[in-house]
Amino acid sequence: MIKRLTFLAAVIAAFVFFNVNAINQQSAPKTPIRFNDMDENHSWASEAVSALVEKGAVNGIEDNVFAPDSLVTKEQFAKMLVLAMGTELSKEPTQTYVDVSPERWSFVYVESAKQMLPVDADLPINEFSPEKQYTREEVAAAAVKSLGLADGNIINKNVLTEHFTDADQIEPSLSGLVGIAAERGILQGADKLIRPKATVTRAEAAVFVYRALQIKEGKGNTNMLTQTPIMGDSTVTVDQAKKWATEKGADECYINIADTYWEYGKKTGIRPEVLYA
Repeated sequence: MIKRLTFLAAVIAAFVFFNVNAINQQSAPKTPIRFNDMDENHSWASEAVSALVEKGAVNGIEDNVFAPDSLVTKEQFAKMLVLAMGTELSKEPTQTYVDVSPERWSFVYVESAKQMLPVDADLPINEFSPEKQYTREEVAAAAVKSLGLADGNIINKNVLTEHFTDADQIEPSLSGLVGIAAERGILQGADKLIRPKATVTRAEAAVFVYRALQIKEGKGNTNMLTQTPIMGDSTVTVDQAKKWATEKGADECYINIADTYWEYGKKTGIRPEVLYA
């Protein structure tokens, strides 16, 4: 009997020891990955890169090397975007592009991101050119679409021409999305130039995606070019708001709750259409 109890105690002790160690290993903070080439010249991108590494959205090209100045390819960006934004990966996706086969490492990422990625007018509809580089306007458009926003969500349709002298260089089919990216600070320019056709480095791509992720997580954005005042009298009726929501395909409960927003707005002075939208 004593031998049995001793044996049982030993088993329990071993079970507790190994499981406590496993729990400690899981709860222990991860050692941040540090890239030797993310030096002070890339400090502007360090926060974005670190955040995306933590989410598993980006990694180095080899041990401790991120290659921040290398141009990001279309397939690299597709992976970065879907993993950072938490997009559900396609299960058993059907091959869309002849040059991205199921055997290619990026296949599931490209297929999962295809609704967010801009169409390349220079390519046949069934080609993706995965190793081609993306431009600033294309990356900005994709980041906006990853947030579920579309052309109609732009606040000021003249935002690009008002703030950038090279706005006329933007691809017309992307101008609405690029405008939204500029309004929300996803795409920023310098010296009144937005440089829409410039290619994007891996570090720059990480910053684009990180800014979109910040917006998705509701952490605010202090760099909006268009500011909508939240206080004041409503410029929209509750019936107009309901009609807008209906046209957007909103759920019935969301449409009906508009009345509550307008009552709240009267009591607080907050514009209900801003909160409702």
